[in-house]
Amino acid sequence: MDAKEREAAAKEAIEYLEERDISAIDRELLADERESKVDERVLGALEREVVAHKTQLSTSNPSTPRIPSLHIVRCWDGTVRRLSSVKGRSFNLSALLRDCDASRVRVSDDETSLLLPFRHVHHAERMRQELSDPGVVDVVERAIETHFGTRLRIVIKS
Repeated sequence: MDAKEREAAAKEAIEYLEERDISAIDRELLADERESKVDERVLGALEREVVAHKTQLSTSNPSTPRIPSLHIVRCWDGTVRRLSSVKGRSFNLSALLRDCDASRVRVSDDETSLLLPFRHVHHAERMRQELSDPGVVDVVERAIETHFGTRLRIVIKS
């Protein structure tokens, strides 16, 4: 996708967000996406989801869930980078967490948990193994707290 197409997609996404009355911080982050260090794969997934949600809006009720927050994606990216040199009992935590689909990482409805969707079952199992150590749980939750601004419990989805 060239720069012109990316700019058009970002403008379309901003218009969509304004229609849905999404928070100002999400609109600002989306408009600022060119300066982001979030990889192209994640941005492409977000752009595809915006289009999918726009299509759903025309065929479903008004309670259609909002698009994934770029703020969550950026916080997740920061969390993974913060853990880049941290080794659990057997594995590098950042390496395992990079398997999570960043565009699908979610904060639970009650805002107490971070839902981590792993692409590969064996990485999810390895992360569960690492999280059986309370010390590892504390390190990961502190890294999440640093970037998300609140302590969130980790829930692994595979």
